[in-house]
Amino acid sequence: MYKRLDFLQACDEVIIGNIPVGTEPEIVQMVAQSVYVDMEEVPDTREELIEDGCLMEYVPQPWKRDHTDEEWGELVLTAMQQLDGADFNEIQDQFVEKVRPHELFGTCFFHVKRVPYEAGAPEPRLVKGLPDVMYCAFNSDGMHFLSDALGKSYNIIREFGFADIYRWGGSHTRFSLIIWVRSFLLLERGCCCWGEAVHVN
Repeated sequence: MYKRLDFLQACDEVIIGNIPVGTEPEIVQMVAQSVYVDMEEVPDTREELIEDGCLMEYVPQPWKRDHTDEEWGELVLTAMQQLDGADFNEIQDQFVEKVRPHELFGTCFFHVKRVPYEAGAPEPRLVKGLPDVMYCAFNSDGMHFLSDALGKSYNIIREFGFADIYRWGGSHTRFSLIIWVRSFLLLERGCCCWGEAVHVN
């Protein structure tokens, strides 16, 4: 049961685009693996794959527009035919092992927008250069700010380990934190608002 849940999490992370996959051949292979594990067979036709296998639900969102449903069907069916007769559990494990090492696996994302500063107020050094809209993400390695353009690639702008976060708190709409800057032996304060987008000041 645990392995199955691990597999479902890995699939979801790839499908919604939280874990970017670099090339189309990799995408085709991973979609083929995930559909094969869920269908437990290789469909006979492209139409069966698209309709009965719900193919397009498995194609990662950043890649869907690259091909029509029928084109994706041809690509994935060809890849699935190479899996025919393979053990479903082994294919499931291969998928998870490919995704698990990614640095964004298991990350919780918040789409955020910077809180505007009052006129004349100094901008904290830690947030200088951060875009107005971005992602604030948390995982076992700490807190990360990523560019808003998650898709086929990603860019981590700034990151802090949990040991660097001196204090944090807030409400359902606003988040504030104090970061310990070791190199200068001082504390800096940041403030964010959660929502469709994060604000930091």
